[in-house]
Amino acid sequence: MSQRTGMFGAPVTDLASALRSGADFVVVGAPYDHGASYRPGSRFGPEALRRVSTTVHRLDDDLRGSYDIEQGRRLMENVGVLDIGDLLGTLGDLGRDVLDALEDTVAALAAAGATPMVLGGDHSITLRVVDGLTRHHEQVGVLHLDAHYDHGAVRTGPRDAVHHGNFLDWVVGNPRVACLAQFGIRQLVPDPPEASATVLRWPGRSALSIPPAEIVAALPPDLVWHISLDVDVLDPTVMPSTGTVLPGGWTYNETVDLLGGLADLLPIVGVDVVELLPGPDEAPAITISALLLRLMDRIARSNLSA
Repeated sequence: MSQRTGMFGAPVTDLASALRSGADFVVVGAPYDHGASYRPGSRFGPEALRRVSTTVHRLDDDLRGSYDIEQGRRLMENVGVLDIGDLLGTLGDLGRDVLDALEDTVAALAAAGATPMVLGGDHSITLRVVDGLTRHHEQVGVLHLDAHYDHGAVRTGPRDAVHHGNFLDWVVGNPRVACLAQFGIRQLVPDPPEASATVLRWPGRSALSIPPAEIVAALPPDLVWHISLDVDVLDPTVMPSTGTVLPGGWTYNETVDLLGGLADLLPIVGVDVVELLPGPDEAPAITISALLLRLMDRIARSNLSA
């Protein structure tokens, strides 16, 4: 644990204290990019998000939140957030101990009733996040926002070949994952993907013109859901700081609206954000910080009304 100031200025503590705290969200940094197949650098994502996040919102001791003039209400009012810092690995181990610690940490937070907010890192970390959630929850759905499929065939065997472009093969192979819902995919591939009862897709911008309630009606009922947000679902004009950019993506407001609409209607038990490759321009990290703030607010409001 190397940070003294957490996401949105949240107190930085250890896992044991976070588990006892009753916090609504616990931020976990996973600075791992050994699963990147093209450009590394997403290991610097957690630090960049923490550094700029207080320009968007700063938590205070009385949990008053921040007033949003657009919505005419306070965001994050009475929402508790803690940050346990980054999970640090051992040199020469390719970060595998980070992944083991990530799975154990997410499982512990899920059992304690806190929502883990995982800051990546490349997208392969999501496999271990889902593994952690399914150690506690019997049946989980995954909402996957991405420009890329990251899934070709169902796999359950050895994981030596896991990377950020195929990790969903093992996610779908997890018997406790009942549904993978993919949004925003616009990657060109040699052949159409095989049909699957487990995988649903709203490619490109198609989900943006559908009411969230219509999307939710197409999903299996009685699941808890994890949101995995690859920042490249946003258009490169909005989000250039990622490893594999593709044109034709979403705007910031479109992403906020869809995620918020889904969070209003589905029980969200985990979130990860991945593939941010920070550079000299702080605007992309600020954009993602603002998006996460609004998503956390919607998840918290939905939980209170449930």
